[in-house]
Amino acid sequence: MSIIAIPTQGNKGLEDQVYEHFGKAPTFTLLNLETGGLTIIDNTSDHMGGSVSPPELIRSIGADTLAVGHLGAKAAARCAELGITVLCGASGSVREVMDQLREGRLSPPGPGTMCRHHH
Repeated sequence: MSIIAIPTQGNKGLEDQVYEHFGKAPTFTLLNLETGGLTIIDNTSDHMGGSVSPPELIRSIGADTLAVGHLGAKAAARCAELGITVLCGASGSVREVMDQLREGRLSPPGPGTMCRHHH
């Protein structure tokens, strides 16, 4: 785990909030654990008019981990295919997600963290 992508509402950096719908997030905030750097990118996936799926976008920007509140089964499967580790249960601000990561409070997708509605 060296680059973590977090779906976010905008471009407020550490103070930005986790966006509840991974694929429709306006931005992704990237945390580089090796350098301590923070980068914000626009969501240019096919959910927003682009040509790649959200997991493909995440992988193309070098992220190897995705921290989300919850995730649909299709997105979770695609992340697994692309070698992206998914950690569920993220909430609050990016700063709070960093604490949740450090404290080991995020977990792999499971019955309680999978979306059940149609996207």
